[in-house]
Amino acid sequence: MTSARDVLAISCLLVVSGCTLSYRHTRHASTHTREDGRQLEIEGQGNAAHLGATFDFRYFRFSMPFEASYRVLNFRDESGSQDRQDIVHERRFYRLDVPVLSMWDLNDGGIGYPGVMRHRRSLEFWISAESDFMTEHEWWVDGGLVYYSYNGVGLRLHVGTGGVPFRAATPQRTSRFPILWDGQAPMFGAGLEITFTSGEYGLEVVEYLIGIDKRHRDRSRRYGWD
Repeated sequence: MTSARDVLAISCLLVVSGCTLSYRHTRHASTHTREDGRQLEIEGQGNAAHLGATFDFRYFRFSMPFEASYRVLNFRDESGSQDRQDIVHERRFYRLDVPVLSMWDLNDGGIGYPGVMRHRRSLEFWISAESDFMTEHEWWVDGGLVYYSYNGVGLRLHVGTGGVPFRAATPQRTSRFPILWDGQAPMFGAGLEITFTSGEYGLEVVEYLIGIDKRHRDRSRRYGWD
């Protein structure tokens, strides 16, 4: 059963969460090989926009962006037969961002580890990973140059790689049945993300709730309520 304290924690996180808005352009250029040795050339490109809430705990940041994307994939097998897919997706993604290095602290100067810099404003390097966690999942990992400003607007310019599931059917001149293909189409690309009201609010809410719990336990022990 959900307690009042749990409801308070969830409500606080929702109230103080930041918001991210991003755009990413990706390219596809790879060769897929079936178990029987047949090969399929894959080319294409895609564009995606993300919008969602983010919860910042300073040491890491967890986001749940909603993605709207459009992707075109062109397929060509060894015999020259072709297929094409126009893929439109609207789905929820889950992303984890990990600040690795503050390359320049804009408040005090110098380099450092973002996890120990409270209310920071700095130029940083992050690594990130995201997926939709579906059965045939799409995934993405990247490294990004980040301008981080507590209680302000943050920017993240990133480049990375990933994979998207595909299915194709290339017709054959010698058979009524096409050759069926399925797998992951590798992709690479770059994007820009803007974070509104960036800051370690998630961590501050956790610290606040831990403080409440500690005071409650101390009071209970003092008056023998345990």
